[in-house]
Amino acid sequence: MIINNNLIKYTMGINCALCVEGRVLKADFQGDPIIKTGSLSKIIKIQSHIRKYLLIKSLQKQNPQNLKLKKKNSNKQSYQIIEKTSINQKQLEQLFLTYPPLNDNIKLQFISISYPNIAEYSGEWNPILKEKHGRGIQLWFDKKIYIGQWKNNKMNGKGKLIEPSGDLYEGEFLNDKIEGYGSYYNKKGTSYIGTWKNNLQDGKGKEIWFDKTEYEGEFKEGKKWGKGKLILNEGSFYDGDFYDNQIHGKGKFLWSDGKEYNGEFKNNKMDGEGEFKWEDGKIYKGHYFRDEKNGYGEFFWPNGKVYKGYWKNGKQNGDGELFEPDNKIWKKGFWCNGKRVKWDIIK
Repeated sequence: MIINNNLIKYTMGINCALCVEGRVLKADFQGDPIIKTGSLSKIIKIQSHIRKYLLIKSLQKQNPQNLKLKKKNSNKQSYQIIEKTSINQKQLEQLFLTYPPLNDNIKLQFISISYPNIAEYSGEWNPILKEKHGRGIQLWFDKKIYIGQWKNNKMNGKGKLIEPSGDLYEGEFLNDKIEGYGSYYNKKGTSYIGTWKNNLQDGKGKEIWFDKTEYEGEFKEGKKWGKGKLILNEGSFYDGDFYDNQIHGKGKFLWSDGKEYNGEFKNNKMDGEGEFKWEDGKIYKGHYFRDEKNGYGEFFWPNGKVYKGYWKNGKQNGDGELFEPDNKIWKKGFWCNGKRVKWDIIK
């Protein structure tokens, strides 16, 4: 429905001077259940920021070459070759069984080294460039560990990163960044499986939170962006458009008690043209503004009664027509704040 001047007028407000005239009747329609935007916004926003913070915090510490250099005129952190390491034989065996060689025709050697007060590394090594290359394990002194493939002294290819807290990422890396396809889990039960870019969710994936709320769909720069489906733990779900981590665009929201809205959303609220159905058969078709009926809309009761007219703040407000099935007649009238205050014409 294209917004016209009349619709804008009734949406923005109506002079209710006529409320003191005529016989005031009690309204006979149902209000709209509000999407719980407080908790919903928290679910949508907070979890992405927390995960982004944890991953970036981890990756900023990954490689010693990112810290202040001890060697002058060198782009690599100083290291020492060691005979004993905290990385055990079982971990190394699992490394070589799990991850294939790079097969880039570079002659490698096995080495164990220590970056003093930072980390230990055991694995394949490029002796000419003196850098990690191939398959290896790095164990930081804070007990964080990376197991997987390396290239040019950086995490590249497939690998597994485990935090001291128990948080785990397993999947693809590119130049020390999470990029490609991978899985993230934490000990509280939150998980994400899907594609990543520059340490952020990007592409398609599925999130499951510790309370069993789920989102599956598209992401952009760590945010829900595009088509997706959100299933809340109490049974309600939304299927439709997301924009900048908000329910925004066209979609369908189904409440656990059977209520259903199909239409337009803005910033997690019903906003624009849509159709709302109640579990008892009542239907509203028309315009919404911030979760409430506003502008022109039509309300249908199961017994055949129909209201066609204007609304404000979820209530009948302004000119309207009411069809009464018992008399099979249409009545024109004026409503204010949900109550009819005047009949104009009977047709």
